[in-house]
Amino acid sequence: MSNDLNKQIIRRCLDAIKVQLKARQLTYQDVAALFDVSENTIKRMLNQDDISLDRLLTLAQLCGLDTAELLSKSQQHRSAHSYFSARQDQAFAENPHLLSYFSRLFYQQHSVEKIACECGLSDLSSYRYLRALEDIELLELKPQNRFRFLVSPPLGFAPDSMVVKQSACKHMEQTLEAVMAPHKTPQHHVVIKPLKMPPILHDKMWQELQHTLSKYAQVAELAFAEYSEHPTIQVTLVTHPLNTDVFNEAPIISLD
Repeated sequence: MSNDLNKQIIRRCLDAIKVQLKARQLTYQDVAALFDVSENTIKRMLNQDDISLDRLLTLAQLCGLDTAELLSKSQQHRSAHSYFSARQDQAFAENPHLLSYFSRLFYQQHSVEKIACECGLSDLSSYRYLRALEDIELLELKPQNRFRFLVSPPLGFAPDSMVVKQSACKHMEQTLEAVMAPHKTPQHHVVIKPLKMPPILHDKMWQELQHTLSKYAQVAELAFAEYSEHPTIQVTLVTHPLNTDVFNEAPIISLD
């Protein structure tokens, strides 16, 4: 997500928070006392778009606002989501190094120089990465490894993307490892629940699960730049029919 888009979303969130503070008859002085800062600091916090996500979420909770819903509603005016073309998807599927380079350049907004320094790339290697991205029409290359993007956010992979399928397979392997792990961390949660339900109820449950995950995905997207150094949490939602009851699939044998 671009910085400009982030700022627009934050402004909408702060506007909603200020309305709710007024409705609850909470003054800047009241909020300052809770944050243990000056009243002027709170005024700046509520009227600038560089507030940290932690403080934004704390303010939302103070007002009794659902933080995920707040961020979701604040993004309702976002531009339409666009997808990588089939050719771009194929190029990334065949060359994951190119996808990593583009992700740092486009999503993380790192400079060519910063990527080269962190990854030990020569000017020639940087040029070849940029030239490959130009070849699949993601950017226009200029002299001295300068460039102009030909795409804008939000941009991602289509549901039938080969990259998505490859990623899903890797994530499922890691999910299986996590399920079998002997030791769990506080961030490690697994729920496996066979359910008997009619299709209409299953569809409703699936829609609700997707809606909830989508809300928190938007929170994570907004926090990407701020929390880029934090570990990634893998969330895997899968529903499918069971061919057999896994707890009763083994035959009962004689113990004589």
